[in-house]
Amino acid sequence: MQFSNPAKTAMKRFEFKRPKHFTVNREQLEDWSSLARNDRILLWGIILWLLCMLVSLACISLFFPKLPAEIPLFYSRPWGSQQLASKYFIFLLPIGTFILGLVNQMLAIISFKKERIISYIFSITTIFASIFAALAVFNIIHLLT
Repeated sequence: MQFSNPAKTAMKRFEFKRPKHFTVNREQLEDWSSLARNDRILLWGIILWLLCMLVSLACISLFFPKLPAEIPLFYSRPWGSQQLASKYFIFLLPIGTFILGLVNQMLAIISFKKERIISYIFSITTIFASIFAALAVFNIIHLLT
């Protein structure tokens, strides 16, 4: 007669399964890209996001030699030297826009089939963030040149 160990049976009950890795096959990529091409809000979200980012990068690269060594970037800090940062920090705005847009557009495309309204919210948020970041770049450059 064999007796089972109650501790082992309890541990078996609480074993966790290994999560599957996130993999994307070619069919899913084609499906997601067709969603992004066929829906106007997603398509315009991607176009405006990339356009704002590229225009702000072009503006930065055009006026970068004319910028002083320190630029006002941190407007939430008290007025004066605490707002100043190196001129290289101006690249944080387009880089941040790129990362935010990439994450938001991926979430928008992934959530499109289940919740279309949430997908649109992600895309519109990306548009507004891109526009505001580009306007911040233009404002900083206009202020200093």
